[in-house]
Amino acid sequence: MALIVAMVSQKGGVGKSTLARLLACEFAGQGWNVKIGDLDISQATSFQWRTRRLQNKIEPDVPVEQFGSVSKALALADQYDMLVLDGEPHSTSSTRSIAFASQLIVIPTGLSLDDLPPPWFWRTTW
Repeated sequence: MALIVAMVSQKGGVGKSTLARLLACEFAGQGWNVKIGDLDISQATSFQWRTRRLQNKIEPDVPVEQFGSVSKALALADQYDMLVLDGEPHSTSSTRSIAFASQLIVIPTGLSLDDLPPPWFWRTTW
């Protein structure tokens, strides 16, 4: 069973995706089998990050998958050493599910570079 780490907050733009990717990269670089579950399907920040990394051949390769539900992400936990859940920018029932399933919950509270540009920026510049 994977170590499950939750990045959650009731607000967007506080650094959830940035911290999820940082943690995943550090552990993947140490040989852990890591996956990021991107649960924010409307923005998909971590998912787009992986696309840019693959296009530029940046290592380590950290798999990222978008999930519409927490249960679908958790169903894959046995396949990894660490599953980092990059939560939605709201406090919802799925946030509660993520928290109960996780061994570590991170609640960032600051700005992140990913959330400063307008949404159209990511679709047109990469």
